[in-house]
Amino acid sequence: MVTSFLSESKRFAAVLKREERLKNLIVSIKNKLQDNKGEIIYLGAQYSTPVVGFLVNILVMRYVDPETFGLYQSILLWGSYLSFLQMGVFNGLNRNLSYYKGAGRIHELQTAASTGFVFSILVSFIALLIVACISFSPINDHSQVAIWAFLLLCLTAFTQPMIIFFDTLYRTGQDFKKLGKFIAIDNSIYSANSLLIVFFGYIGFVIQAAIKVIVALSLRACGKISFVNFKFSFQSFTDQISTGFPILLNSYLYTTFLIFDQFYIVRTFDRVELGYYNLTRLVLLVIPIIPDSLTTVFYPKASAAYGKSGNQRNVLKPFFFKALEVNAIVLIPIILIVYFTIEPLVTNFLPKYVNGIEYAKISVIGGLGYIFVGPSVILGVLKKNSFNLIFLALLSFLTYGLYFLGMLTFSDIESLIWFKNILFVSYGFLMLVFVYSLITIKD
Repeated sequence: MVTSFLSESKRFAAVLKREERLKNLIVSIKNKLQDNKGEIIYLGAQYSTPVVGFLVNILVMRYVDPETFGLYQSILLWGSYLSFLQMGVFNGLNRNLSYYKGAGRIHELQTAASTGFVFSILVSFIALLIVACISFSPINDHSQVAIWAFLLLCLTAFTQPMIIFFDTLYRTGQDFKKLGKFIAIDNSIYSANSLLIVFFGYIGFVIQAAIKVIVALSLRACGKISFVNFKFSFQSFTDQISTGFPILLNSYLYTTFLIFDQFYIVRTFDRVELGYYNLTRLVLLVIPIIPDSLTTVFYPKASAAYGKSGNQRNVLKPFFFKALEVNAIVLIPIILIVYFTIEPLVTNFLPKYVNGIEYAKISVIGGLGYIFVGPSVILGVLKKNSFNLIFLALLSFLTYGLYFLGMLTFSDIESLIWFKNILFVSYGFLMLVFVYSLITIKD
């Protein structure tokens, strides 16, 4: 009887101990969620943006014909090339403002922020002037579609530098919660205004996009405009460029490479083909979400592990293989599902765009390149981004360079897409091999 009592007591004590551990775990999770509430809200809002864009694009393709959408895209495409005007100033601020704050250099922080503010306004007017010049070129056929598209391009070109600047202030100030709420409001209003597409078609879509941009700038400016002054420091300006220009150049070359196919279609084929090609843009909105998310998660963890190890590169191997593994496990099924379902889905729900099905199916195969690109997050940890810049510069030469030299021609769009796929997958594979060689070199 005594033995039975002792046995029951031990079991009861074990149950209490498990319950206590579970309770402590729950409390720990709650505390971590509370401590990182701002970052969670921000990341959630960021990840919802491409999803909202994906759904809105489906609605647009339901109510806007390919010819109209193609003309619209051929005009808005020029906005992607204007980001070079920023010269890396905002990228520099993204790093330096946090550094100044951490070092207690408040005067430098305020000077840099004010310089960035003045520069954002200057870039806005320069971008607006460039768009005005483009509007007098043959690109503008003076149709109603083109006029509305140029009005939207003027608005986005003018507001985008200031939006990026204010976003930088929120991020470097660790005010992720507020910025996340702003992005969530942007997406909510953008989604709600989708009814404009249903009632007014193309014009409703342009108005919807214009409202989103205006709301985005208004929300961000109201919270930070009092923090900056209308003062410009040339020294601070050059400091931001020296830090941020290499970062900007990397992202600029990468972005412009990804849109080379659209650029070529606009210059060589009928604009209606660009309208059909929007189906490809729609598909490729979804695929990069996982690699981008992994970069956000792995980068700080890999950096911390690298720092704790005393800069021992071999500690980065688990992150290399994990990034490769997760990307492969998630992206391969997504690519297969999209490849085999896109034809019946488009045929039944977006019949105007059936001519773009083959383009989308070929393009989604190129998504395999994102699997290889995933581990390149390690380049940032090792501060070896200059090698990535060399690869991207080579891609630019093989696309835009050869095109302007008259050495790159395609008889059909399918050949163009296969060419871009081969380049992107090759780029990803070379990056994979290069990163692996870096982390296996003896320290």
